Amino acid sequence: MPEAVRGSGKSPGQVDESDTGSVNFWSDRACSLPPVHLRPPSFDHGFVSGLWGIGLGLYVALGGLAIGLGRAEAFILGGVAAAAIFLYVRLYGQDEPRRRRRAARQD
Repeated sequence: MPEAVRGSGKSPGQVDESDTGSVNFWSDRACSLPPVHLRPPSFDHGFVSGLWGIGLGLYVALGGLAIGLGRAEAFILGGVAAAAIFLYVRLYGQDEPRRRRRAARQD
């Protein structure tokens, strides 16, 4: 059985990757950017509380429509629920920031 030869006609041993078009742009040599620490953007707690209130108030209003409440009743119930949820999340929903522990001193 004959030995397999690549399309370029060169042996696969020591070949410059730029000749074959298979250059790896993400290798350690080509990319010297520092690593990036990705984290989500910081939103104000009042904004997040408002989103929770609106979202869950809408859920309550749609649930009221689903069980047969009238549109006006469901809208009022959803609005009251949204306001109550907003206040609850605004007052009790924020985590206390953690304090970093200092490294224990070794004498």
